[in-house]
Amino acid sequence: MSGDTSGPQRGHELAAMVNGVCLTVADVTVPVLDEGFTRGDGVFEVVRLYGDAPFALEAHLNRLAASADALHLTYDAPSLFDECARMCALIAPGHLIRIIVTRAGTRIVLEEERLLFPAAFSLLMVPHLVTPLLAGVKSLSYAANMHANRLAREAGLDAALFFDQRTSRVLEGPVLSFAWASGGRIFTPPLSEGILDGITRRVLMELGECEERACTFQDLEQCDGAAVLGTGFEMRPASRIRGPVNRDLPVDCAAITSAALGVSEAICAAVAGGGRSGHRSSLAPVGGEFVEDSS
Repeated sequence: MSGDTSGPQRGHELAAMVNGVCLTVADVTVPVLDEGFTRGDGVFEVVRLYGDAPFALEAHLNRLAASADALHLTYDAPSLFDECARMCALIAPGHLIRIIVTRAGTRIVLEEERLLFPAAFSLLMVPHLVTPLLAGVKSLSYAANMHANRLAREAGLDAALFFDQRTSRVLEGPVLSFAWASGGRIFTPPLSEGILDGITRRVLMELGECEERACTFQDLEQCDGAAVLGTGFEMRPASRIRGPVNRDLPVDCAAITSAALGVSEAICAAVAGGGRSGHRSSLAPVGGEFVEDSS
């Protein structure tokens, strides 16, 4: 594989790095027999930049390492850390990096542009069974997740919300964590349900105003409000739920609004504590749209 060592400049093509070699995204290739490609056997993470500073890069890489360990996947972790740091210095402010490690140990870091997310999410409840071998693992085996979101979009909604078809307990979304408010408190499903230990979810938990609790259909029917959390949009209210529970939700729930502001401020403080600026609250619209990174 050929390529230079300087990488694309800002304002040009999206940057990429494969095993330390700088390329553009358009030039990246993966061997056709790499089981990361043929079988979805690999792990990944997505890290958001606020300005030119990555948020929680180490936490994301630690989670990737845990996912890889669960799959008995080996790779050069020190080199990957160095490559991620180099990519963060190359890419445009406010973009994000997607970090991929395949079964062959190939390390891929891609620059991605920001996407638009709604101010409030409408959710389609989709039945799901957590695969025990992949519980809490952020793997490349994402076909079910992508299809669930496809079903939501086909129904005119923004995203899917998984529920366990055996227990009827609410879990998470394909690319987001879930929380709800009741009696002035915030709750989120426990990790013991097999859900992902979301980085933004961690921020919410560290605020000390959120408790883990199994989420039932009755909780959705009676809650004061609900929210979704993710790398690209921090924490935003849910406006509608469709499926076994059909309900329009208030988007001005005081507990949700307060928690979302707390999450945004905590991220801002963490980025500033890293010695670099650039964070803008995810609650602030740009030109009537809410501009965020993908998750």
